[in-house]
Amino acid sequence: MTTLGTNRIKRCILYGQLIILLFAFTSIYPQIHGLFGERGLLPVSPMLECEEESIFQCRLPLLRFICNLFHLSPSVGLQLFSLIGVCLSALAIHKPECQNLVTFLTLYFLYRTIYEAGGVFMYYQWDAFLLESTVYVAVLAWFDDGPADSVALFSIVALLVRVIFMTGASKLLSKCPAWWNLTALDYHFESQPLPTPFSWYAHHFPPFFKQLATIAIYYFEIILPPLFLIPVIHVRYVVFFCQILLMILTMLTGNNGFFNYNIIILLVSLLETPRVPVGAPLLSALVFGKLGYDLAHRMPVKLVTTEGSLPSFVLNLSYDTFQKLAIYYIDMIIILTALMFSIINAYTVLKGLGSQARVSKIVHVAFVAACVLLLNIYGSVPLLRMDEKLAQRTNENPMIMSYYKIANSWSVANPYGTYRHMTGQHGRPEIVIEGAPNFDGPWKEIEFKAKPGSLSRRPEFVSPHHPRLDAQMYYAAEGTYQQNPFFLSLVYHLMQNTTEVVSLIENYPFKNRSEPMQFVRAKLYMYHFTDIGDKNWWRRDFQEEYMPPFNKGNQALMKFLVENKIINNKKSQFVNGPLGKGMKQWHRLTGGADLIAFFISVMILLMVEDKTKRLGRWYFGGVAGAMAAVCTHPLDLLKVQLQTQQQGKLTIPQLSLKIYKNDGFFAFYNGVSASVLRQLTYSTTRFGIYETVKKQLPQDKPLPFYQKALLAGFAGACGGIVGTPGDLVNVRMQNDSKLPPAERRNYKHAIDGLVRITREEGFMKMFNGCTMATSRAILMTIGQLSFYDQIKQTLISTGVAEDNLQTHFASSISAASVATVMTQPLDVMKTRMMNAAPGEFKGILDCFMFTAKLGPMGFFKGFIPAWARLAPHTVLTFIFFEQLRLNFGYSPLPKA
Repeated sequence: MTTLGTNRIKRCILYGQLIILLFAFTSIYPQIHGLFGERGLLPVSPMLECEEESIFQCRLPLLRFICNLFHLSPSVGLQLFSLIGVCLSALAIHKPECQNLVTFLTLYFLYRTIYEAGGVFMYYQWDAFLLESTVYVAVLAWFDDGPADSVALFSIVALLVRVIFMTGASKLLSKCPAWWNLTALDYHFESQPLPTPFSWYAHHFPPFFKQLATIAIYYFEIILPPLFLIPVIHVRYVVFFCQILLMILTMLTGNNGFFNYNIIILLVSLLETPRVPVGAPLLSALVFGKLGYDLAHRMPVKLVTTEGSLPSFVLNLSYDTFQKLAIYYIDMIIILTALMFSIINAYTVLKGLGSQARVSKIVHVAFVAACVLLLNIYGSVPLLRMDEKLAQRTNENPMIMSYYKIANSWSVANPYGTYRHMTGQHGRPEIVIEGAPNFDGPWKEIEFKAKPGSLSRRPEFVSPHHPRLDAQMYYAAEGTYQQNPFFLSLVYHLMQNTTEVVSLIENYPFKNRSEPMQFVRAKLYMYHFTDIGDKNWWRRDFQEEYMPPFNKGNQALMKFLVENKIINNKKSQFVNGPLGKGMKQWHRLTGGADLIAFFISVMILLMVEDKTKRLGRWYFGGVAGAMAAVCTHPLDLLKVQLQTQQQGKLTIPQLSLKIYKNDGFFAFYNGVSASVLRQLTYSTTRFGIYETVKKQLPQDKPLPFYQKALLAGFAGACGGIVGTPGDLVNVRMQNDSKLPPAERRNYKHAIDGLVRITREEGFMKMFNGCTMATSRAILMTIGQLSFYDQIKQTLISTGVAEDNLQTHFASSISAASVATVMTQPLDVMKTRMMNAAPGEFKGILDCFMFTAKLGPMGFFKGFIPAWARLAPHTVLTFIFFEQLRLNFGYSPLPKA
């Protein structure tokens, strides 16, 4: 078994960490104003008050400097940091030469400023881990590849050992009865801060299975981590796949921000290990034998069987015994880390630095060795402090503790341990906020974006995004409103209808200024997952009044907010200048979507720069199709609504005006997530098959057209089948605004549509109209891919044109015209069948006869908007595809 090369693993980790940082900056950007802006829940402005002469003696010195330099308010300054983080991450992803020490340290300081400014909204384990791991990756990045990369990769392995072991051992060291009784997962899926739809299904697994899963967690998080340090490829592959499995299952059953994604990226470092050709099988056998011994003797589990009931497990282990086991493992981790660091560092010095070594390599090795040594020393302190006996070792050394406190304050030596105390044995407490225009009502509930509220609402899957207000509401429910200043700030801003705060809410029913919220109250409910077969996702029981009714002019509330500097009537020293006012106004108009537009613009500009010829990857077609779908979605929506009219009275302008008047501008983007999902399934499949198979055919001469058409037809058939569920949701979401409000399906997004169709109508309903969709996909793919290839080939071979953008445009728009003519009749019938009520059509023939009765042009209803949508979509798809190929493709290997 061979290992991946050090350079390849290094590149993978650098790219992965940049993607995680990109997610982190993108996630926090639209929440900054509402969470800690000047009119947010916990303003950051009071943190900047400082009378010291030096800016570095104050809190948030970097933010103060930027705000003074560019005349920005603190919240706009933080948004500028997010924009710089997005831009720098995107640039480094596209330009490998930018993946260096300076880039990662810059990203670290940008995110650390946001982390410190965010207060309770940012104090999550994944934020601390992102900062710590970014420092480790910065050491790995350096400015060039070199022999010290192995030492830096080992430091990442040591970090993973500590993090995963602390996460597992803390569960039992906490003395939580649920973890010791192996019943933690009976409550965890329901009571975690932000459950996912898969949490509902996992919650209903048999208790025997959940006990077995708990034992597996102990094994994966306590027994396996020390084996990360053993440089045997067979061992590392086993522990690598075990941890990947654990991370994927954790991601699916809980919204833990970007923590699990970050762990997965860093786990790649396990695949870099020296080969041990002599005695490797014997050493592997010894290690796996030790694993079996540890499983049987160090974590003994007893199987209990009772007649008439399912078997169960009991952890046959005392706390004192486990405490000794934890000390043994902590000592082993520290000793193995020190031993392996010494060996790898010595090997690097002897092997990588010869007599002809350049000074830059010597500096690189010295820098990495010093950084890794310090990071491992101070990173071991939280590991030792897990146990009271071991903590005495560090407390007795004041020098280590003083430096550890500094390292901890910079988030490079953090303690870890999620869900160490399992709550929720009686359900999950949830705060339900209600508002009313009058004390007598009517009281209306306020729905949040991700936290449980409406009983019929499916749990949201939002990871790697982290809605921080929703998560903080979970912790507020475990205390009182007096203990949570942000909650009192929230109810105040809800009564004031503060735009920045209301943007964090899913459904605010008092946007109408004629009936503003004058009173607010909060109730505490105990939520539970419903039983199998129930139409709702949740059931709830009222517990108590969480907060009594407050009116809009409550003086006690105002006094509290003023005393805690949440509301500050004093004029701030930080005032927005032209740049700050422009950024704030643009953000207010776009509602946070400007970051997405900014990111796409940056990526397009970067893509234009590189013109090196490369081969496309199999998924480029799906990505290009999804990007084009976002651009052409309004035209696609008009096409669907024109096709489903029973009587063609409305023209395109009339229909556009009707949609705008009835539902507003954003109604034109109703169902855009389904369009993206459809392209990511349908176009990825057909482009992937077509391009992959075409590359395997002889390249000495162009393929004849009939072979291209046959290949495109086969690829289109596969894509049509795979893309039918997304197509069904797409049609329904686009046509929803046309229905009366009482009959609208109101899918929140594409995944919600798939889940609800499966749940309410059955799994097979997702493939309703599959035959029609597949037939259309065959014709569409022939018209687009094969005709595009053939037209482009003809234009170039005859000397009429060259292989450039103009040729691509002409070829794609011609192919779109052919595809529209070929597919329009099937497209009309497919749309009718997918949107039909159950039993309206007996089959394809019935739909055909119904359409024929409308006249010959009934098969081409909506032809103009169909072409107007398909032509730009096709042109954009092929342009994006070509640019993705040129800028992110791979160079073909030279022939032997």
